Amino acid sequence: MGAFIKDQFETIIIFFSAVFWLYSSICAQAADEGVFFSLLQDVASNSPKVRHKAVSELGKMKDLRAVKPLIGLLADQDYEIRIKTIDALGEFGSSALNHLISALKSDNVQIKKGSIYVLMIIKDSRAIMPLIESLRDNDIAHVAAEALAKIGGNGVKSLCFALSNNNSKVRRAAADGLRYTTDVQIVDPLIEALKDYDIDVRRFALRSLGNLRDPRSRKYITDSLKDSAHLVRLAAAAELIEIADLSSIAPLVETIRTEKEDHYVQTYAGQALAKLGDKALEPLLSLLEDKDPSVRASSAFALGLMNDNRTIIPLVSLLKDNDPIVSTSVHGALVRQGELAIDPLINALKHGDDITRGNAVYVLCTIGGERAVQPLVDALKDKSARFWASTCLHSFGMPAAKALTEFVRKKTDPADDIRESAIEILSQIENVSVEPFIEMLMNDYDPISQRVAIVALKTIKDPKGVPALQAFVLQNNGPLKEIALDAAKYISTPKEIAIKEPNVISTSMYDINNIVDPGNRTVC
Repeated sequence: MGAFIKDQFETIIIFFSAVFWLYSSICAQAADEGVFFSLLQDVASNSPKVRHKAVSELGKMKDLRAVKPLIGLLADQDYEIRIKTIDALGEFGSSALNHLISALKSDNVQIKKGSIYVLMIIKDSRAIMPLIESLRDNDIAHVAAEALAKIGGNGVKSLCFALSNNNSKVRRAAADGLRYTTDVQIVDPLIEALKDYDIDVRRFALRSLGNLRDPRSRKYITDSLKDSAHLVRLAAAAELIEIADLSSIAPLVETIRTEKEDHYVQTYAGQALAKLGDKALEPLLSLLEDKDPSVRASSAFALGLMNDNRTIIPLVSLLKDNDPIVSTSVHGALVRQGELAIDPLINALKHGDDITRGNAVYVLCTIGGERAVQPLVDALKDKSARFWASTCLHSFGMPAAKALTEFVRKKTDPADDIRESAIEILSQIENVSVEPFIEMLMNDYDPISQRVAIVALKTIKDPKGVPALQAFVLQNNGPLKEIALDAAKYISTPKEIAIKEPNVISTSMYDINNIVDPGNRTVC
């Protein structure tokens, strides 16, 4: 009897446990249902923050009922929503595959592209055939090719087969998509694609080959420097920047010398040579003497990339070249050398012709540094170099202020117009001191020096100069007195520049237009 009661009791316990579990499951399911529909409502919220969170949460729930609404969000105007939706759909994995494949037939381009990006995350081989069909869709062909490459395996093989498709748009997409894989099985098909009559197929194939960094492809990429289409030559030169070796030097030099259609082809060829170092130095230097400006410019650009001090003197010698393309390349190349180029540039300022000196100043301005200051100040006396010097000196700050102050205070040199130009530059430097000009005004009785000091104080426009100008007005007669008074007016408010009559006891300040001099005469 006891055993019977015990069995019955255990059965009751199991029954009620099952009931409780079922009840809990129903409650949990009901709660999940509430959360699910609440998130669907939040997706339509006006708050971007709420929408973003709702999309992410729907992805974590992995409720298949959310797949279709989420696919619709791939066309949302909010870029962040589209990105988060792709991530959310990726959470579903292969369970969302059929919906995503169906979306490839959508009329909306964003939905098609977004679906493909999700397929890249899922990487399910069952998506390969639909993606191959998408290669014929101009809106998504290149994205579909990227997905096939990233899926790998048969996806890559399908792209290799597509390289021989009758449709040139399919071949273009396939050649472009193969850059997203490093599978060595693509080398031979891509080399074959370099013979394609379609220019885009050839240049996309070059880019994909270059991405592999496979030594077998170097020769074919180098040969493409002679392609009839400049876009293909450009692609070949660009890829050789990373994979060129010593065998590439002669073809690259020849490309710089003979390219007539696209300057960028020459530029990329120069970059490739620069990365080869010493062995490419002499060939590049020889190109500096070519008759074609684009050749000289490209070689100068490449030499600048080498950061080799042996290039500095040849580059400085090319500052005499008045072709704007060449000048721009030489400027950039010398600037990359930094302070190492300063001494040769200073020498060019002393001994070069007009064009050389002007270009040398421009480069010194760009390099900067205290060592460039004095040569630039001296260049103010050179009509060929003055413009750039006056344009940049203020940017050197206090070192320039010190050098310019000494320059201005010289009695015999420079000429008045140059001196005034230097003063104007001084006025553009923050916190420049007027003390040297106050001393010059009060202690130097040479009229030329006094006039320079007055002009400097007026131009710099520091109120600290007002008392000195006041004193000068009171102590002097003649034209300089009028100039000093005008400077005081220019610098200050009326109260700051009023000058008291020494013989009149007063605590008030005089109006600017009624300043009285010691002789009791109205000055203005």
